[in-house]
Order: sequence, then structure tokens, then C-alpha cells
Amino acid sequence: MGDSNRRPLPSPQPLSALAARFTDGHTGGPAEREVGARWDRLRAALENPTARPSRRRAGLFFGVGVGGGVLALAAALLVWLRWQGPPVTYALAGAALGGDGYISGVATMPAALTFSEGTKVDLAPGSRAVVV
Repeated sequence: MGDSNRRPLPSPQPLSALAARFTDGHTGGPAEREVGARWDRLRAALENPTARPSRRRAGLFFGVGVGGGVLALAAALLVWLRWQGPPVTYALAGAALGGDGYISGVATMPAALTFSEGTKVDLAPGSRAVVV
């Protein structure tokens, strides 16, 4: 359908030939040779896209990944420890609290259970509750 209007991408060879004619064999200084070496590596990578990076580079990527993971874990642990906050406590009014967290004595009178973080639970007469 719309594929007939597409043109194929130009090959890098004409560009390389034009660059070689332009430089006319001039090698230049160290900086220009470094640029030339980078172009050579780019050309080699484009000609062989399945080539794997060197072991040194792969090791560097692995090291950076592991180091980043360790830093992220340390930052998460620090945030968790810093913002964990105090433990939640509670107070009971109008009933007795058993040793196992069972609230007794609500059979005839209402009771109120208030937690330190602001939650309030009203217990109606006859209700049963356990604080864990």
C-alpha cells in the first residue's frame, strides 16, 4: 500500500568513498586518528550487528549494574528505617483487657478502643473483640 513510496536507505560505502577523496590520504593528528578509529568501530558494528561487546565491556556493564542495584537497595533500606515511625499503641476505656488481647466486660456497657495513630473503635454492649 504505502510501501511503494519508501526508498531504501543509502549504503555507507559511497559516504566512505567521498570522505576518502576529500581527505586525499591526509591522516591528521592524534585527535583526527581517534575520530577515524571511532568511525571504523562504528562501520564494523554496522556491518556485523550480531557481534558481541568485548568481555571487558561486558564486565563493566555487569559491574555497573550490580553496583547500581546495591546502591538502590541501600537507599531503600535507609528510607525504610528512617520513616518507619514509632510502633502503634492502644488504650481501652470501659472494659478490661485480658492477657491474650481479648477484651472482656463489654456485655453490659459500651467500650472505646483508641489507637495512637488516631483510629477509634467503639464497642457496643455484647460485642466481642481481640487486639492482636
